[in-house]
Amino acid sequence: MRSPLTYRSEHVILNLRKDEKTEKWYKYCKLGIILNYHGHEVVNFGGADVDYDILATTSNQEIINGIFKDELPVVYSPPTPQKIIFTDEDLYMADTFSFGSIIGSITNKSSNGYALLSNIENKYGKNSNEYKITLSRLKQCCKAQSAQIDKAKIGRDVKGIPKLWVYKQKINVDDEGNILDSEEIVKKKQLHNSILLNKYPYFFKYLYKSAKRMYSKYCEVSEITCHQKYKMSFKKLKELDRLSIEQKQFIDNYYKYMPLTYSNSPMNLLCKYIESINFEINKKIKSLDDTNIINIYKNKNHQYTDKQYEDITNILKQHMNRIKYNKYLFNDIIVDNNYDDNIKQEFKIDNDTLEQELNNICSDVYLVTNVLLDYFYKEKISINKDILWNTYGKYIFNNVKENIVKKPKFPFPNKNGILTYLGLNYSLKELNLDEL
Repeated sequence: MRSPLTYRSEHVILNLRKDEKTEKWYKYCKLGIILNYHGHEVVNFGGADVDYDILATTSNQEIINGIFKDELPVVYSPPTPQKIIFTDEDLYMADTFSFGSIIGSITNKSSNGYALLSNIENKYGKNSNEYKITLSRLKQCCKAQSAQIDKAKIGRDVKGIPKLWVYKQKINVDDEGNILDSEEIVKKKQLHNSILLNKYPYFFKYLYKSAKRMYSKYCEVSEITCHQKYKMSFKKLKELDRLSIEQKQFIDNYYKYMPLTYSNSPMNLLCKYIESINFEINKKIKSLDDTNIINIYKNKNHQYTDKQYEDITNILKQHMNRIKYNKYLFNDIIVDNNYDDNIKQEFKIDNDTLEQELNNICSDVYLVTNVLLDYFYKEKISINKDILWNTYGKYIFNNVKENIVKKPKFPFPNKNGILTYLGLNYSLKELNLDEL
């Protein structure tokens, strides 16, 4: 496989060959994947060539079983660059031309298409125009991303995603509501409006905060509406044995107008499956608050007073407020990229500043560490603890080495190991913390 994967033909099954000849002729080749020069693999890898492109391999049987073995690859003929005797200015223009990329936009639309394709198949079938056009758009996304990657080589701008794919087309009517478009045009607009690639897949709510916010807001409003209309939650409504026409329409509209595409595409199914598993994360997070664990982090020989606790935590709170304030101030004042590193540094509040300020009021770093541990793990359990670990993590680690009785074990690769993970065997081995 070669990233970014935008079409179904880009997964290639290969047979690994290892014998006396390969061990002789390639014994000094420690890295890389050697392909058959006369094979079709490079064509399948979405515009790959032989200048050391990066590939990924897997022996995972589920992935192997799920590929489209007979899918034809997407290929295109790039335009031939114009032959010139270049100058320094030509080199400069070629460099600046290569800046900026719309590869993310193209591949995201491809993800939107795959999520939509599953719903289209269920609703219209594989032989429908809706399905065929969406599949064609996925092929075009594959071609567009290949051209975008080779933009500097081609020397020409690459076309992005057409507006027709994303924006709804209005049917023209007069002041009295009469349709002005012909019947053929109306049908064509309705067709394209039904397969717009304007929604992220459901699993994207874990990729973009904006998608998460839109989804959560939509679910919240829909839940309130459901309670107001039917006196029950949306989940309970779906579980009813008998639904009225109005209730069925409400459920259909819930998924139709959802800001994300809720479908049975492979990634959405995987996302829903993971969501259905109770990993007991809350229980594990709470276990960190256990007194015994916190005591392992702390140094018993450095006790603090109430006054010291108050002084140290006040410095910490001021530091965190400055970070928050300067972040907003920087975003408000600096509206473009016309600023240098000195200006950026003025707005940067780093953890070294915090350590210096705390050292001014208490030179005992292990006492300070004990205070911060109690603050983060007892008083303010839910807040981010990066400041603590980035600044005083080294002292916490020293405390752990002193306090731990039983040596921790870590899985190490071992062909004869009894632990199996992702097809490899491991065995547990004790760690000597003094060597770390």
